[in-house]
Amino acid sequence: MKRTATFCALVTAALLVGACSTEPPESDTSILSHCNDNKVSTGGYWWTYRDQAQGTGADITPLTTLTFSFPMEDCDLKGKCAHVKGHVPGPFPETSTVTDLCGERLYPAAGLGFGFRANNPPYTLPADAIGISFFAKATPNAPDTTYPVRVAMPQTTTDYPQQEFSDQFAKTCQCTAEAQAVGKKKSCFANYMNENAIKLGPSWQLCAIYFTDLAVPSWAEPTIAFDRTQIIKFQLDMYQPGSTDQDIPFEVWVDEVRWIDPADTTAQPGVPPTSGCLDVAANGIVPK
Repeated sequence: MKRTATFCALVTAALLVGACSTEPPESDTSILSHCNDNKVSTGGYWWTYRDQAQGTGADITPLTTLTFSFPMEDCDLKGKCAHVKGHVPGPFPETSTVTDLCGERLYPAAGLGFGFRANNPPYTLPADAIGISFFAKATPNAPDTTYPVRVAMPQTTTDYPQQEFSDQFAKTCQCTAEAQAVGKKKSCFANYMNENAIKLGPSWQLCAIYFTDLAVPSWAEPTIAFDRTQIIKFQLDMYQPGSTDQDIPFEVWVDEVRWIDPADTTAQPGVPPTSGCLDVAANGIVPK
């Protein structure tokens, strides 16, 4: 089954504000989430999202809401981890009556991630952080041997605030009509992303995404800057079928999310030197 990568607009993912008090050890400065609970060390929370666009639309379990927080599960790496499964329908519809917040064509999508802060105020990345690492695995769909996952980092200049989630940033992105009126391309949902580096298999891998390997999609306004002071989320978007693919099921596990800081002695050893993944068992990587 040939897969053709397709960039598309995403509806802003919901940020949960459930109660959680567990904090990582103060000496472990590189950790973002041990995945033992739904809170991350910077104050935000894990969530999942799905965007409806065709028939029953994309599906993901668990599906978080403002009253249902992300339940971490026991896994075979280190304690608990984030585990999701579902499917994204295909092929992309030629026409759709379902629209995004801009009132434009919405593609089916699903994913998981976390907000850096509760209610999505702008967050400044640590000065020494050059990327993010995490452990992950997936169940590939035959005849494919790997399952591709796109990494995205929405920021205030690309995301669309939603009042129902009490988002604490103003809308500065431009929908298609707004952008064309001033001779530009759309910037709403044009999150900095990398959809080529992370290809997951059935064995645990240690993956890395470096900020320098993130870029806005080809359909977006090219002058959007990656602003380290305006980041709001880190998310993993499930594979989206192209024009010839049918429904693509997925099952993905994620654990131990950390900053990549070359000078941090608490960081996870064995992190790939470039964006991509290394097999844990084959490379003797021991999760910290």
